[in-house]
Amino acid sequence: MANPDQNDWQLYNLNDDFNERIDLAKKNPQKLEELKALFEEQAQKYNLYPYITWDDVLKRRVLPLIKQEPAKAESKGEK
Repeated sequence: MANPDQNDWQLYNLNDDFNERIDLAKKNPQKLEELKALFEEQAQKYNLYPYITWDDVLKRRVLPLIKQEPAKAESKGEK
C-alpha cells in the first residue's frame, strides 16, 4: 500500500491485474517516471493544486486556508 506522506506511487497493469495486487513501480521505474510527469503536466494544466483531500479536511490541515477566506472578503468590503 502506498504511503501518501512519503509520496509513494503505485503502478498496475489493470489488463492483467484488475485487483491491483502486483505493484509494478519498482519493476518499471522508467514508465512510472513517464506517468508521473504526465500527471504533473495535467495537474498544472487543470489547476489541481493545491490538492486537498477529505483526509486533509478531517484532520484540519486546511483550516488556515478556510480561515483566510473571510479575511480576504472583509478586506474587500464584503461579508
